[in-house]
Amino acid sequence: MFFGPSIVKLLSSDNSLFVLCLSVGNVHNLGSVRSNELIEALKCLGVTRDCIIQIDHRSLKDGLNESWDSTIVKQIVTKTIEEKRIETVITFDEYGITKHSNHVAAYNA
Repeated sequence: MFFGPSIVKLLSSDNSLFVLCLSVGNVHNLGSVRSNELIEALKCLGVTRDCIIQIDHRSLKDGLNESWDSTIVKQIVTKTIEEKRIETVITFDEYGITKHSNHVAAYNA
């Protein structure tokens, strides 16, 4: 999990923490498996199910060769920030992990 240490540290203080995942990881039709893996991993770190938000949007397909519409990504991120009253966002840097285009799109949002 990319943000495991940050999640553990933030949960050790008195912070509210939400995890927004912009894809269910449905590359090779493994979306339900990947979705459950994420939920279980986050629960092991101490994140409650009601604080895990997974997006399954037809325009945000998982994959190294998939390009995400930045307008859609920004709308989803902005809506989540406003609805949950989020004050701080932690995301990938401008290179993502291994320059993964989905990670870069999340950073650019």
